[in-house]
Amino acid sequence: MIRNILTCLDTTATYMVDNRSLLLYRDAYTEEGGLDIDIPNCFTSLEQASNAANFLYNAYTRLMQLESGVSEVAPRHERLLVTGRLSLSRLVENWKTALDSFMRHSSPEVIRNEMAAINTLKVQMMGVSVLIQAHNQPDQTLWDRLTPQFQEIVSLASTVISASAPALPGRRPTPTFSFDTGIVAPLFLVGFKCYNRRIRRQAIALLFAASRQEGIWNSLIVARVVQRVLEIEEEGCDYLGEYEVLPTWARLTTLGTQMDRGGRGYFLQYRRTNGSPLDPLNKIVEECMEW
Repeated sequence: MIRNILTCLDTTATYMVDNRSLLLYRDAYTEEGGLDIDIPNCFTSLEQASNAANFLYNAYTRLMQLESGVSEVAPRHERLLVTGRLSLSRLVENWKTALDSFMRHSSPEVIRNEMAAINTLKVQMMGVSVLIQAHNQPDQTLWDRLTPQFQEIVSLASTVISASAPALPGRRPTPTFSFDTGIVAPLFLVGFKCYNRRIRRQAIALLFAASRQEGIWNSLIVARVVQRVLEIEEEGCDYLGEYEVLPTWARLTTLGTQMDRGGRGYFLQYRRTNGSPLDPLNKIVEECMEW
């Protein structure tokens, strides 16, 4: 149990901090490049669904490291670089089918009592699905094709946050803490990589409204980071309407984050799209956000 918690935190830290290797992760990939997990046709419990979701999230983090060169590519991983995304994508779809089957076979009372947990898992896996399709891909327009998935992440996350809201209107939701990756990381993904201006602002508003600590993901800190990214990217785009999509020349192709040692802010490193009129030299920019 303790190792599972520490492994979850290790994976989250690796996702948030550039060039950090996994320290506690048990390699999920087989010698043939497949994944060492069997997704059933129907989950028997939400705990089983959650464990499988965490496994797939960790497997994606491992694949991301191999693709970016953070981890050394051993001979056993060469095939993985070719088949990894396909294997993960297939297993994520199997996971969705198993969860749907669990919901069909569960009583209405169970579904009603566990709806927030179910939607949290759905948001988490939808985030993994989006990353598998578009992360580390050279074509920036791939993110635009995933707008329906971004909207669904926002809609489901909104129901999760509402479920923790107090009875009195105008009050912040009850603070929640979890070791697992829940809705904060997927909302960060929407805030960073969804270029539909309306959906993006919805995600940022949810992060500001939530009061959630998920592993080392803090909703308020994440909200401030993605709000700053939005400000940077929308410089010079005042002519855009609420529902319009950010042009590719305005987008950041690289974003690095690093918390300062005192925990009082974040260092951001970013680079614009090559050829952007706002940065024809395509240089790396660094700035510090303090709070």
